[in-house]
Amino acid sequence: MHEGTRQVLDLCTGNGSLAIIAAHVYPDTVVCASDLSQDALDVAALNVADHGLQARITLLQSDGLQAPTLQAQGPYDLLLCNPPYVNAHSMACLPPEFQAEPALALDGNADGGRDGMDFVRRLLRDAPQHLHRQGVLVLEIGHERAFFEAAFPALPAVWLPTSAGEDQVLLLTREALVS
Repeated sequence: MHEGTRQVLDLCTGNGSLAIIAAHVYPDTVVCASDLSQDALDVAALNVADHGLQARITLLQSDGLQAPTLQAQGPYDLLLCNPPYVNAHSMACLPPEFQAEPALALDGNADGGRDGMDFVRRLLRDAPQHLHRQGVLVLEIGHERAFFEAAFPALPAVWLPTSAGEDQVLLLTREALVS
């Protein structure tokens, strides 16, 4: 995130942890956190309140980038997203602790695909119109790098090192998404 970052969107926020981290690390930002699941937003609201960040984090229900209220909050300098990205084969093989999670949070095949990239395809198509000219998208895709690269072979992704490895989280500039 660069010095001028003021607007952050945490898309597919789940429990709100990325929104909370962004608000703590960058105290001059306004954060919008969005999720399709009202249950997830209810949990996020509890977590946001526990951190005393209700004045800086707005929670909105939205299917991806579709909600007009979410669109009105932007454009964003930083778009964080940990979407559903698990491919069909991996969904069938999930260990019990992951099967306890709502399929909505994991299964990336909502549009009938098999590679787990259905939501990501829509996100990458729609994201540029929601990002400032210098905006960036930081996207978690877990163990699905091969599927991501097969689906988007021309995208110049920057893979970010994390504690889980160097092939789980990527950064895309708005410029890269538009080209």
